[in-house]
Amino acid sequence: MSQLFSIGSYRSSAISLWSVLFRLEGNVFFAVLPFCIANCLLLWLVAYYRETYNFGFSPTGHGLLTLLVSFLVISKVNLAYDRYRAVRYHAGQGAAVLRELIQMVITVSSTSLSNNNNINDDQGKELRYWRSECIVKVTDIMDTTVRVLQDYSLAKHLAHNKPLKSTTAYNIKNSSNNNESSVEEVIELDPLVHVQSLRLHLYCASGLGLDILERINLVNKLQEYTREYTSLLILSSTPIPFPLTQMGRAFLFIWVFSMPLVLLEGPFSDFWSALAFLFFLTYGFIGLELVSIKLSDPFGHSHDDVQLSNIRDATIDGIENDLKQIPNQTTISERRLLFSMQKRQTQQDHHDQGYGYHAMAGTTADLA
Repeated sequence: MSQLFSIGSYRSSAISLWSVLFRLEGNVFFAVLPFCIANCLLLWLVAYYRETYNFGFSPTGHGLLTLLVSFLVISKVNLAYDRYRAVRYHAGQGAAVLRELIQMVITVSSTSLSNNNNINDDQGKELRYWRSECIVKVTDIMDTTVRVLQDYSLAKHLAHNKPLKSTTAYNIKNSSNNNESSVEEVIELDPLVHVQSLRLHLYCASGLGLDILERINLVNKLQEYTREYTSLLILSSTPIPFPLTQMGRAFLFIWVFSMPLVLLEGPFSDFWSALAFLFFLTYGFIGLELVSIKLSDPFGHSHDDVQLSNIRDATIDGIENDLKQIPNQTTISERRLLFSMQKRQTQQDHHDQGYGYHAMAGTTADLA
């Protein structure tokens, strides 16, 4: 158990109640604390001037807004969490599809090298080069996908043809990881351009001894990734509708920061009990609003966002592990042949032992 807690992951911290309550990483308490202090100060001012100016709201009238505010807050949290789960699902599916594509490439190339006796050294080198180029192109696809999804301006540009912001254009122009020299070369950051390049690379390989059905299956597998990337691009470039966000946030702030005018009118007669209740009420409702803001845009670099870069790195590591298994995968045809021979031997043994029904025998000796 001590080893689990030393990892510091969310799963290990969720085991203990106290670890969850006092965990600082990802905690919104310090972000909500200024709102709680401001609302408590407002309650103190209301309590100080209430008898002098005799003002306040009716608790009954103010309570009518509770249902509306609660519905808006919870609905926004659920909507943001659905977006968060959708991003994680499509990112995981896309990474798995690309790794599966490389596994299929390794399989067909290794099988072609091991089974084709007529292949010469030059064709073998070309086939290995074709396989390595597939891996390089898949890496480029993942790199550009992560960069597009994590840059909101670039995602909107590729999805809606919106103009790039000056910061994005500057980063593209002065990028050290890519070869862009101007904003016009932003097309090199489009993952679909790299997808098309890989599609041509996969399909136009007839001279390497690959069957047409094998190449079509590889292209179809790449089509699955295109669907996952399109879903991610839609989520990245389309935020939660602004009217819903504005209305929910306006009602929330009006309801929360008008609560000091209500508490001393009936629910609480003691100032300190009202102060404690107001502090935790502000923490709960404003905290949920901040949580929905975080979950609605999970394409950043913080701990609470979907770790797209880590998913990419994990996929690349998995591809490297698959490449290490190539010497063991050259005997696939031999194992398939061995399996078929074992199957024939088993059928022959069953036949010799009389495990079968011979309808034309006419005797009961052949009945199993």
